[in-house]
Formats: sequence, C-alpha cells, structure tokens
Amino acid sequence: MEKKEPKKPSSRLLGMKFMQRSLEKEVQEQLERERKRVISEAEWVLDTKDIEIQKPKIQIEYQPSYLAFTADATVGRKSFKSFNKQIEVDRHQITITTTKLIPFLL
Repeated sequence: MEKKEPKKPSSRLLGMKFMQRSLEKEVQEQLERERKRVISEAEWVLDTKDIEIQKPKIQIEYQPSYLAFTADATVGRKSFKSFNKQIEVDRHQITITTTKLIPFLL
C-alpha cells in the first residue's frame, strides 16, 4: 500500500494571520531549543567532590594606633555653641580625666 502524503496548505491559507502566527511560534520554539542547546554545551561543571577545601589562613594584627580611638568615645549629652553651660563643664572634666588616663592605657 502506498503511503499518502498529507496535502500541503495552499498559499492563501498560509497567508492568513493565524497560520503565520503558528509558523512564527514553531520558529520561536526551534530558536529556543537551539539557544538551550548552546547554553548547555557552554556550561562548565567541576567535579569538586575529591578536592579538599582548606580554611583560609587569616592573620589579625592589632596596631596600637587604632586602639587610641576607643578613648574618644562621647559620653553624656552634647551642647552646641555654649547653649548649656553645665553640660560643657561636665564634658570638660571628662576630657581632662581621660587625657590623664591615656598614658596609663598605652
């Protein structure tokens, strides 16, 4: 028995918008498959199961110049442009005592 080939659609039928959309959809699917194939071929896979991961060696070095900044911490309230005299007097006393103690800290 002979196999009958299906009839091809006429040029008028192929010219209709819904047929053009279906052909365009097939072309887009083909391009998407090709794009996925290219991406899968370009993807690298490393076998890291056999590699032992070492912890990074970190060396911390403390320099005394950085430790001097801790003594300058602001304590209490602030007063701007001599607005509150008592706060400025207290602040002045605190700075005097801390400057006396700094040589003992270093």
